[in-house]
Amino acid sequence: MAAGSVAALSTVGTVSAARRTHGLSKQKVNKAFHRGIIQDGAAGARANLEDLGIEDPTVKSHNDFSVQTDPETLAEETDDAGRVSPEYKYGDPENTDSKLYVSQHNVDGSDDKVRVSVGMALRDQKLTAGHAFWCDDAIGVGYNNSDWAPVGNPVVRASKDHSARFTSDDVGDDALAGTVNIKDHYEVDGQQTSLPSATATLSGVFRLRDGKVPSTLWGSYNHTLSISPSGAISDISGGKGGISVGLNTEARKAWSIADSVDPRNELPGY
Repeated sequence: MAAGSVAALSTVGTVSAARRTHGLSKQKVNKAFHRGIIQDGAAGARANLEDLGIEDPTVKSHNDFSVQTDPETLAEETDDAGRVSPEYKYGDPENTDSKLYVSQHNVDGSDDKVRVSVGMALRDQKLTAGHAFWCDDAIGVGYNNSDWAPVGNPVVRASKDHSARFTSDDVGDDALAGTVNIKDHYEVDGQQTSLPSATATLSGVFRLRDGKVPSTLWGSYNHTLSISPSGAISDISGGKGGISVGLNTEARKAWSIADSVDPRNELPGY
């Protein structure tokens, strides 16, 4: 084949990829990322994003960064106040099959926009003095607001039986976050059992502010417990290290986990 023909085919291929990714919605990206995690973890998420036409997406996964464990779990006793019997939470990711996933990629060849997706696979239920379904969990991205501006609202998704939504009230300007409502129990052959496994994801777009250098973005997840149905998140902040939740007096944090991505790898010129 002539050199000119090879060049022509190469150009067509490049244009085809650009057309496939141009205007790719956060909904499509989040759906692919979410399903990929359920299907095959980081490899599944990466394959699904590539199927959308995204070239070389970064997908990281781990379960051993910045984990804060809650007080000792209980097997039989009620708590001192007698208000709650031992119930279930998702176990500390360092000692379970739970895992955090963080992905990033360039948006449509832009020199100032990146898309970040965060996923949490919640597995391995453990007994504890508190109810994981009485207070929402939080998922999101912490960032430096002086460097980055979020573009629109994120897409938030939870696997079957659970639910998730974008959260804007009482959220700091250094966090893009959603809340995840965990279903309490489910039945197997007519018998109630512990918390169902869950997967939650959030996808958002960030634009580098004029004249700024792309600083680190942090994807993270916070798992909570409560001693009563009035347990709630009071506020969410972000910044370096990911999102952090403020809780009312009925709730407490079980654990949190975070990981970073370096957007300089995705933006031309850096």
